[in-house]
Amino acid sequence: MKFAAALLILCLGVSCAAAQTLDELVELDAASLSETAWQDLYGQLRQSSRSLRLASRYAYKSSTNYLQSTLLTALPSAELLLNQRQDLESGLNRANFLLSLRTPNLNAQLGSLRFRFGRGLVSGNGSRAVSDSLFSWRAPASPLGYTALGAGLAYLSGSFRAACFASSQDRETRLSGEKISSLAGSRSDLLSSTRETILAGVLGYSRPNWRTAALLYAQSYDRDFAASGLPRELVAVSLYAALNLRAHKVDGEVALLQGEPYGFLAWNYSRKNFAQTISYARNAPLPNLAYASSAALLNPDAGRQEFNCDLRLGLRFHTTLQLRYSLNTGSSFSGGQQSRLLASANYQNQGNQLRFTLASFDREIISRIDSTYVVASPRNQRLALLARYRFRTCWYQQLDCLYSLVDRQDFRQNTYRFRLALGYDHLNLVLRAGFLNWQSPRSFLIEDDLDPEYYSVCDSDDSALFASASQTFKAWNYSMSVQKSLLHPSDFRLNLRLGVSLL
Repeated sequence: MKFAAALLILCLGVSCAAAQTLDELVELDAASLSETAWQDLYGQLRQSSRSLRLASRYAYKSSTNYLQSTLLTALPSAELLLNQRQDLESGLNRANFLLSLRTPNLNAQLGSLRFRFGRGLVSGNGSRAVSDSLFSWRAPASPLGYTALGAGLAYLSGSFRAACFASSQDRETRLSGEKISSLAGSRSDLLSSTRETILAGVLGYSRPNWRTAALLYAQSYDRDFAASGLPRELVAVSLYAALNLRAHKVDGEVALLQGEPYGFLAWNYSRKNFAQTISYARNAPLPNLAYASSAALLNPDAGRQEFNCDLRLGLRFHTTLQLRYSLNTGSSFSGGQQSRLLASANYQNQGNQLRFTLASFDREIISRIDSTYVVASPRNQRLALLARYRFRTCWYQQLDCLYSLVDRQDFRQNTYRFRLALGYDHLNLVLRAGFLNWQSPRSFLIEDDLDPEYYSVCDSDDSALFASASQTFKAWNYSMSVQKSLLHPSDFRLNLRLGVSLL
């Protein structure tokens, strides 16, 4: 620990990846941020032309620390990915792997599978963006999370597409009597487990301007569920289709689960500096499915209907305006509608940037995710400002501000976050240091480019100093970050990462 801290000080402290600028409420998009962080890591490893690439990360935060290693070996027709994470406090080890074999027509996968079909109503991750592929394989994320463990095979010949995969693994579970009360999303030290089995097959046909595919999916467990509506065995059928007509793109998916229909339909029109997407979705019962999730749903309850509209307009003087409105209706614990409005104006030119974002949303959207989010106002607002000014070729200043309005009567119940940084970037070296301050009566999530998962939790009022550094060489690279609280002596965060390419 002392050696790591000394090394960090000598190198001047950290920056991992570029800041994420997703136009979404971070509570709804935390899983997507984490997924993006892992895919960025794999992308960095794949940039090397050498066959053996290794990335190791040491992370320390308050009283917890862990060591994580990712190994990627790439040959002309094969790739092996290994992830291992060791908790240095408890000694628990977690790992996953994926072996990919490729020929011009075949792609075979063995290990931790992340399969995506169409929009992902049944398998994979749903999306609100156009356009999409018929199906794809994704590398596994954190070893802490459960991922289907099995084998898959994809066949491509001309316009014809086909795939199948099967998985079987013991998952930790909490029991009520002899029945499953809940399945843990991440690995821990639970003693009870259940056997999960998944079988799926896909047929598809893809042309330049249109594509279509069908998925047959079966899932079963060796125990019954205690909750009604969660079947021990589930069979689903899903159909996906997409059509491109010049500036227009239409795609959608229809799924049948337990005799109930669910679906998604999106229309996108883009021309020059204007883009518009309108979508409709009837939510599938996501808790019933092992790995299905839908990004940025306001309410994931089955049968809820969600309308979404995105507008993006590029103006003169390097300025972009963006507007998103979503309305979610149907049965839920409150039975009411839920809506969200996101509006942003962004100027970006020659390294300078000014971005203002407004979010207005129903409090229930957050309270469904975080049960501790109890606020007075039924309608909440967030204001965010990002300003970056490059005052020299390699030097810049950056200001990030966030203010959340949840109570107009007692402003101590509101949340603010302020970050001011001085940065330097030249060729392959990036340095940054600054001051961070926040105040909130409750914990909250924030997008955080210094965190390995691209988001972090702010759980008490604090002021802190932070610094970061990253540099890339021909055969190796490093990144480091440190954050020290000024109000809480025991709060200290450290992230060290070293990447090496061999052979």
